[in-house]
Amino acid sequence: MLMSELMMISHVVINAFLARMENPEPVLAAYGVSFGVQVVLSAPVWACSIVFLSFIKDRASMHRLVVFGAQVWAMTAWIWLFVAIAPVGQQFFQMAFGISEPVARAAQYCLLVGAAITPITIFRSLAYGLLMVRRKPLWVTVGTVVRLVALAGILSVLTQWFEGAVVGAYALLACIAVETVFAVLIAAPHYLRAERRVQPPPGYRELWRFSWPVMVMQVAESGVALAAHFFLGRLPNPVTALAGFTVVDSITRLIMSPLRN
Repeated sequence: MLMSELMMISHVVINAFLARMENPEPVLAAYGVSFGVQVVLSAPVWACSIVFLSFIKDRASMHRLVVFGAQVWAMTAWIWLFVAIAPVGQQFFQMAFGISEPVARAAQYCLLVGAAITPITIFRSLAYGLLMVRRKPLWVTVGTVVRLVALAGILSVLTQWFEGAVVGAYALLACIAVETVFAVLIAAPHYLRAERRVQPPPGYRELWRFSWPVMVMQVAESGVALAAHFFLGRLPNPVTALAGFTVVDSITRLIMSPLRN
């Protein structure tokens, strides 16, 4: 629960940092709609954390789970990259959320940067899953503290090179990468002490049969905020509405995170 709370704090910190930029409303709006799309597209991979906890038995099972995570990521990666790179992606942001062309371009750039986050989280989820199976949850919390400390330094450095919403996207990517490296290093001794093969690894059909209801649930839950973005884009002043909702949504996630986990 503490780990989840600390994780959500990082999103609040990023939004608070963006809110202090010059002309913050379009910056927050671009980051908010990009994050809303990103959360929905990455929801199946986030669901893998539950799958990993359920199937980690030995090294063979972990190898199988890494490949399964890559399969799940590939399922949505092509949509993600298409929206983030193709000109139609910019039109999608403009039409769906009622934002101007510059704000849409910024959102599209943020989405492109965020594309690197999801495959990284596959290894973080596997490392944290192994630590939880070994009854070492304190290290999971420590990893999240490392993420927050890294985030503070990353945000201060990024402003020397970038400006606008992309600062939030790069900061989120970098702090999750630092957290993942820490998690993998801490989990590595437990991996090396694990049996090579206690039982046959789960089949891919079994993994998909178990995980698809969890993925649907995760996508549906993540889609609530994205649906709100669609309706806010229809308001007379969508940029202000989207900027305000971005801040409120991050605070709501922070308050609700212990209950959700």
